[in-house]
Amino acid sequence: MQDKRDNIRKSTIILKKLMKKPENSVCANCQELGPQYVCFPYATFVCTICSGIHRHFSHRIKGVGVSTFSSEELNQLIQGGNGVDKIKYLANWTEEKFPFPKAGDRKKIEQFIQLKYIEKLWYKNFEEDDFPPIQKVEDVMKTTDLPKIIIIEKKKKNNQKKENNQNNQNKENKENKMLIDLDHEVIIQKTPKIENEKIEKNEKIENEKILKKDPFSAIWENLENDK
Repeated sequence: MQDKRDNIRKSTIILKKLMKKPENSVCANCQELGPQYVCFPYATFVCTICSGIHRHFSHRIKGVGVSTFSSEELNQLIQGGNGVDKIKYLANWTEEKFPFPKAGDRKKIEQFIQLKYIEKLWYKNFEEDDFPPIQKVEDVMKTTDLPKIIIIEKKKKNNQKKENNQNNQNKENKENKMLIDLDHEVIIQKTPKIENEKIEKNEKIENEKILKKDPFSAIWENLENDK
């Protein structure tokens, strides 16, 4: 159960960042804002109503924040998404031929999905060279607009001065804690050089514990490295 919760939590981080892309921020079929479902095998982001209609056509649907996702599925979404879907399945489509159905209009949406995916009325089969180089999860996680592991070093100062202490400096006890922040930039407080080796060792141990049973270990290793 814990592994499932971890999978959902971590895959949701990646999915929400993908959904911030303009093309993924609206439903692939009716243009409703804020789609919360994913449709396979088309790797598209769709709204609640469209997800139900896709199920009617036996298309696999997963909910963002409630379903588990494999690394392969995440890679499929990164390589695809609503932008690639539009290039392929709406290549010969125009607004005059069949306007985007309005959000909530089930009848029009069902007709649109039927023509778009089942009959492939506007589909064009592109060669691989027609698309940008395929990205992997690891590559996407290196981009600046994606979540990062935040290391916050909490310092506890010991005010007791020791006469024989070199340069009469205060001894600092540092406690490292690793947090995941989904919305903020990386916050890293710099530490004295003498502490770096000890801190890096502690971070490595903690990260290994977190990644031990993590199906997205490669993703999180890149997140940790992208500080």
